[in-house]
Amino acid sequence: MLAMASDLVVFKLPDRKRVSVRMVPRQMEDEPVAEAMDKARAGGAMMVTVAGPGPVPVRLQINRSVYHLSLDPRRSLLDALRLDLGLTGTKRVCNLGECGACTVLLDGRPIDACITLALECEGHEITTIEGLAADGRLDPVQEAFIRFDAVQCGFCTPGQVLAAKALLARNPRPSDEEIRHAMAGNLCRCGTYTNIVQAIRSLASTHDPNPSRSLDPAAPDTRPLAARPSGAPDQPGQTSRRPRGRWRPPKDTPRPG
Repeated sequence: MLAMASDLVVFKLPDRKRVSVRMVPRQMEDEPVAEAMDKARAGGAMMVTVAGPGPVPVRLQINRSVYHLSLDPRRSLLDALRLDLGLTGTKRVCNLGECGACTVLLDGRPIDACITLALECEGHEITTIEGLAADGRLDPVQEAFIRFDAVQCGFCTPGQVLAAKALLARNPRPSDEEIRHAMAGNLCRCGTYTNIVQAIRSLASTHDPNPSRSLDPAAPDTRPLAARPSGAPDQPGQTSRRPRGRWRPPKDTPRPG
């Protein structure tokens, strides 16, 4: 492959296991540069365009909306989402593509936003956690994570939910082994793996007639009792049955000493 940089001609010949890279300053006489390019093409190299080094216009399709940005070609998709667009649901943790906290969907496929250039995503549909809820209603995957308490600190949850969404889109009936394999790239330091598998399994094995609920806290919860999160109120206005605040024993409980 041959790439034109801002002041260099870079040759990458693909006929070897280790790619050979040769750099020729563009300030050289035209004839030597042209001769070097001809030799590179004869060796099977291809010419590609490299953007930069300054900011370049980038058009991104995110959550069914289009954004026009001016970005450094080196800017990661994660930085573009968080810093340039304020979509902070995508989390930065390892910044090495190892933990999965920054998972987003690119044309429905899970990717690590921290090691993906924003420039590479032009012409593709990007879905972040902010784009799952529609018309004020949670996505069924989000609802399942709530129902099975598949969260603790919640920092890895956006990536977990999007990875699960992609799994169910390509395999609506995954086995437990397939679920664990698909979710292996998303780490949970709180250790909620069992609950995550249960949440995904519930969507793979049953069809909830009303799998999503309104985000409006005053809206009635019309789901069957078995489909509601533990402690959810039966009717709007009722308080949750789950205890809140610090637990204190009854006054008649014997105390030590």
